[in-house]
Amino acid sequence: MSVKSQGELKDKTLVVVFGASGDLAKKMTFPSLFALFKHGYLPPKTHIVGYARSELDKKDFEDRLTGGLDMEKESKDKVEEFKKISTYVQGAYDEDEAFQNLEKELQKMADKDFDGESNRVYYLAVPPSQFTSLAEKLHKNNYKGKTNRLVIEKPFGKDSASAKEMMNAITKDGWKQEEIFRIDHFIGDEMARSIMQLRFANEPLIDSLFNKDKVSAILIELKETFGCEGRGGYFDEFGIIRDVLQNHSMQLLTFLAMDKPESLEEDHIRDEKVKVLKAIKPIANDEAVMGQYTGNGEKPGYLEDESVENKESKTATFGEVVLRVDNDRWKGVPFILKSGKAIEEDALRIIIQLKQAENSLYPSNEPNELVIELYEKKVYFKINSKKPTMDGGIVRPEMVLDYESKFEGLDAPEPYEFVIREVLKGNQKSFVRQDELEEEWRIFTPLLHFSEGKESPRPVEYKYGSNGPKESQEFEEKLGFVITKDAYKLKKIDVTE
Repeated sequence: MSVKSQGELKDKTLVVVFGASGDLAKKMTFPSLFALFKHGYLPPKTHIVGYARSELDKKDFEDRLTGGLDMEKESKDKVEEFKKISTYVQGAYDEDEAFQNLEKELQKMADKDFDGESNRVYYLAVPPSQFTSLAEKLHKNNYKGKTNRLVIEKPFGKDSASAKEMMNAITKDGWKQEEIFRIDHFIGDEMARSIMQLRFANEPLIDSLFNKDKVSAILIELKETFGCEGRGGYFDEFGIIRDVLQNHSMQLLTFLAMDKPESLEEDHIRDEKVKVLKAIKPIANDEAVMGQYTGNGEKPGYLEDESVENKESKTATFGEVVLRVDNDRWKGVPFILKSGKAIEEDALRIIIQLKQAENSLYPSNEPNELVIELYEKKVYFKINSKKPTMDGGIVRPEMVLDYESKFEGLDAPEPYEFVIREVLKGNQKSFVRQDELEEEWRIFTPLLHFSEGKESPRPVEYKYGSNGPKESQEFEEKLGFVITKDAYKLKKIDVTE
């Protein structure tokens, strides 16, 4: 499947944010647009338009527009300039008349500031259930100007059938594949984007390790200390698989497992990612651990949360699955994806465990590991080294690349800043292609249907603030993943012990 870039939007651009009164726009979309504005990354002559059903006056909208900014750190002059290029339009989501009124307002702005012409970016910061109807109304009433782009954000559907239905409906309405930008903001994470450079800019040192002969197991884990408090309505509908595993975790897996692309062109990269997904069979029901947190005396359990209406819900707040990439490079290597809410630490971590050498002169119970800490922006090898004492012995220090200590003036963009900039540049490699999405759903849909069926077992329990279900450790050990005795925290080694 080939989807070519339309090229960069270089001037005269209207960015229309639907859901402008909602939390996603306030916390992510508007702050990211402001960051691009203050750094000069928006096209010259850009205007931001917030659109929602809520009746907001100028002050209410500006409170939403700047509510996600740290005003103590930002330039007041820049904030005021940003307000001046931002406008709010109120209207319904399901009436042609409302979209025709929006078009009149957009054309007024184009006539006033852009000599009548404009590029259009429609950013849907709304629930997925509204994507298709909004796409239809927009194409019917607002598909004007030079270039039009539609931005939507995961989850894209709830299973294979609903995802195909959604995507087919959007293209049936007239949107072309090159005009659709499916955001998974993990692709915009600085460390996730660094995986390709880590591998392919260091092929003799790093990428030469990425194969079945060197690697025994790979674990990709996303752990969050907070639970689902106040978000039970959303989470009970989607669960941990749709929230994290089917999308965020799979993006990281494809970056790790893909072969070297022919070039850095967008389709060459995405073709290799799709090849990886096609080599993975659907997850078997017995190759997963699904969990749900209970209260710990201070924090409520999932079913005790007031926002969870179904007090017998089987929705998983913890999930761990194993995937196997059945190709020459990876055959036999388990890729373990794990994610959970209400866990003891916040971490987004990749652990690549290497096979131990046969007949080693210095045998160790703990393997060499390449660890990528995405939140902490660190990459390190756990190696076995001589203990610097008279009698020697083996210890496990780390060889570390710490971004914050290594790079002076580090100002890496936040994920949403990066992906919105990529929308403006028209760079499709930073977004999810439709065939990629279909393969992800093919892999997870059977497990989803099983775990949500009437006869499905209840998720295993784990306490709020724990390390997850005990069944998780048993699952990993069964797969050959070595659970090392030391936590993944960089620290000095006391050689006197």
